[in-house]
Amino acid sequence: MTTRRLSWGVCGLSAVTLLAGCELITAPDHDLIGGQGGSTTSAGGGGATTTSTGGGGSGTGGMTTTTSTGGGGSGTGGAGGAGGSTTSTGGAGGAGGGGGAGGGGNGCAIDANCAGTEYCDPGTFMCTPKKADGAVCAGANQCSNAACVSTAGGMVCCDSACTGAANECKSCDATLTGGANGKCLAVTNGTDPKNACDNQCTNQCVAGACENKPDTTTTCGSAPSCQGTDQVNPQDVCMSGACTSPAATDCGVYSCNAGTSMCNSGTCTAHSDCDSGHYCGGAAGTPTGNAGGTAGVCEPKLAVTDACTVNEECPISCTAGACL
Repeated sequence: MTTRRLSWGVCGLSAVTLLAGCELITAPDHDLIGGQGGSTTSAGGGGATTTSTGGGGSGTGGMTTTTSTGGGGSGTGGAGGAGGSTTSTGGAGGAGGGGGAGGGGNGCAIDANCAGTEYCDPGTFMCTPKKADGAVCAGANQCSNAACVSTAGGMVCCDSACTGAANECKSCDATLTGGANGKCLAVTNGTDPKNACDNQCTNQCVAGACENKPDTTTTCGSAPSCQGTDQVNPQDVCMSGACTSPAATDCGVYSCNAGTSMCNSGTCTAHSDCDSGHYCGGAAGTPTGNAGGTAGVCEPKLAVTDACTVNEECPISCTAGACL
């Protein structure tokens, strides 16, 4: 069997400039070997820039990026090695002209360069496993549960952000819960560190929630007031921990007393004690005289044309002894 020999040039590479001199090397054609990837600033078999390393291709192709390392590019005799991750070197060239695989590497610039269970450490620029609950953290991206919260001892990873209405009486701080740091737990009974229960209808936290004050008997919000002339808006009261406005109360035949914000009741002494559809029997009226009817009782107003004594007895007025 006749053995043929092939020749190709290998050029040296300095840290900055590709050397001009090339050495002629021969090898059997059945044993084409790709060159091994060099370390940073060294040439791979197929050539590389001064800041990248490449796995050797068996021909002339080489790595040309300047921000990461990788295998050599395809050459005239075979494929170059695959590119490695940032800060790692390319793999060795394979036998028969096939390039070797690039180095694995775990360098990074941002979190997106890392696996979902890792973050990019800003100090080392290396992909780092996310931290467990209770571990010190600088940001939510560093925590396995995506929550980095403030505690008495500093920022720590927590099993949740522990915020919102459902967590108003819970905390990730062990000094407030008596439990494990980094766990969203109920705060100690009788305390209210978030001031969540600081309103008119709730007391301190109990069993992880604000304790409600008694319903209907606890007053809050607005005081009673008149609505129009014959209705009262009652005092607001607590219901299920919230301040609630009860429905307005109708005063019946009486009017709402603006001074007391309550319905007049009992014996009337003036026509104003009665609502707009009644007059006070026996009370003084206009222009002169006293109204008819039962004294001290709110009487229904007379009909038009009915005999009258004072204007207050009529829908509009009393004229010439008859209601208008």
